[in-house]
Amino acid sequence: MALGVDPQGSRPLLVLQETDGRGRVLPIAVGVPEAQAVELERSGARPERPQTHALICDVVEALGHRIDGVRITELREGIYHAELRLDGGVTVSSRLTDAVTLALHLGLPIMVEEEVLVAGASEIAVVDVEDDEELEVVVDESGEPVVDPDEVEAFRKFLDQASPEDFDKPS
Repeated sequence: MALGVDPQGSRPLLVLQETDGRGRVLPIAVGVPEAQAVELERSGARPERPQTHALICDVVEALGHRIDGVRITELREGIYHAELRLDGGVTVSSRLTDAVTLALHLGLPIMVEEEVLVAGASEIAVVDVEDDEELEVVVDESGEPVVDPDEVEAFRKFLDQASPEDFDKPS
């Protein structure tokens, strides 16, 4: 998972990478406050008072339950829908960014329905990480990623030799 900015620089993008299958990338436009919440959780920062997603986790736990997973279930009219899966088979509808932030907070995988991947994902996306660690996803005017075969090959070689330590969270 990464955060970036759309090519026009007007909206943050949440970029999810498929870990199984074809390695598709799902770029999702999100709001600034939502991107900030995701980044706060990604960074491992623990504010003095709980953020909303941490509060939800605490309430669920106080009621004797736990959140077992999150799933992105639908892309309808350009809006992604998600759900929280609780123990006992209970599901609760959720905004995508809330579900993602909860998954990060709890260390849960983010599952995505196949039809959502088909509708919104790209087979290959080229990302450019600058020295300042900002992420840019390069896409054309239709939202499709611009692919440079040399960059894709270099990235594949990097992934072949990468270890989990290469992806430590920033401090």
